[in-house]
Amino acid sequence: MLVKQTSCGWAEHDHARPDEWIAVHELTATAHDDRSDVTTTCDDDSIDAGVERSIRPLVRRALVASSAKLRETTAGLEPDDRRRHQALDRWFAGFAAEVRAHHDVMETLVLPKLAARGALDERTLDTIAADHGWVDHVLSEFGDAIGILAFGLGAGADWIMKASSLAEQLELLLAGQLSRESRLVTPLVSTTLSTVELATLDREVLRGVAVHRAPFALTWLCEHLADGERAELMARISSPCRLLWRSRRRSHRRSTTTAFSPRSES
Repeated sequence: MLVKQTSCGWAEHDHARPDEWIAVHELTATAHDDRSDVTTTCDDDSIDAGVERSIRPLVRRALVASSAKLRETTAGLEPDDRRRHQALDRWFAGFAAEVRAHHDVMETLVLPKLAARGALDERTLDTIAADHGWVDHVLSEFGDAIGILAFGLGAGADWIMKASSLAEQLELLLAGQLSRESRLVTPLVSTTLSTVELATLDREVLRGVAVHRAPFALTWLCEHLADGERAELMARISSPCRLLWRSRRRSHRRSTTTAFSPRSES
């Protein structure tokens, strides 16, 4: 495999990472890749040149915002609020799938091409592998913790403390991972991949959001888009995908409101 398997541990991760963590604001500054990409629909294999922005930086932005929201919410959970625990458990399952889908795109569609053309060195590959491995580990640990809370299988206060600590770790690790990818990989994607390869990459990311992991992925992403960005996204996907979004967005909003609002507000 191109991306090496690594065990998850602070010491190994520290060895693989650069000398210092990259601040979250660097991700925000570099995430808006204004390279022109292609227009596509989620059920059309054709590639048409267009002026729409890439969906990839929009997904990265939503991942960062969601991890911050998760950290804030978990810190405010109450031990006896099972309804909220269960709603957050359902939401987190979808969010974790989005993080892992991003890893899969990087590991199967991006890194192999860059490495085959000599654009990435071993240190960079090791850094990305360590990032992905550690984030995936924390995702699993948090999923276990929120699942225990949702099903009432342990002492609520203790598991809330554990989940809160894991959510803080996840926010830090994911922000660091994404900003390193933006610094080390995104410029190479723009300069190394061909127009057709960029189009294929963006189309696969769009299909994942609008088809393969819908309805959660599509409604989740749209929550983090400005009106103009949302309209642009809707114009790029098929009518069935737009119908799915319209039919599910209200129930998604009710569920996320339960998950992220204190009991007195939900």
